[in-house]
Amino acid sequence: MANWCSNYIHFEADDSTMAEIRQFFEAMMAKETSAKRGQLPCFGEFDGGYLFDMRWELDSLYYETQWEPNTDVIIAVADHFLSDFVHVYVEPLRNIYGRAIYRNRTLKIVDLYNEYGDKISCNEQNDDGVFEGKPYPSSDAIIAILLEHQQ
Repeated sequence: MANWCSNYIHFEADDSTMAEIRQFFEAMMAKETSAKRGQLPCFGEFDGGYLFDMRWELDSLYYETQWEPNTDVIIAVADHFLSDFVHVYVEPLRNIYGRAIYRNRTLKIVDLYNEYGDKISCNEQNDDGVFEGKPYPSSDAIIAILLEHQQ
């Protein structure tokens, strides 16, 4: 059984391109529902990185991947639609915490675990955790604090 990596993507593009990106992922969501399995874009060759449980919240795409983030898949989507993105991901059981920023075809990855990993403790049963000795209701709350430290 795979550990699940939680991801969210905020694409950066003009309104028309954002509408195309949203339509593209909504079609993938429909395929996921009918096929009952994760999806990959129809373009490019990928070694895994399937998207599961996709959903839009405001202008950000949330989804799960198995074991690790799939930044290579998201780069292919961004290149296809000529957009940029910010990708935040967390898989606490494997100590993967990070953010990938893709602008002007340049990727910058911030590996939060290498800098803060020894200060994080997550409970796999209910997703709560501790950062710098203080309890938080979710690993997402901890990631938000870590990302704020990186600003």
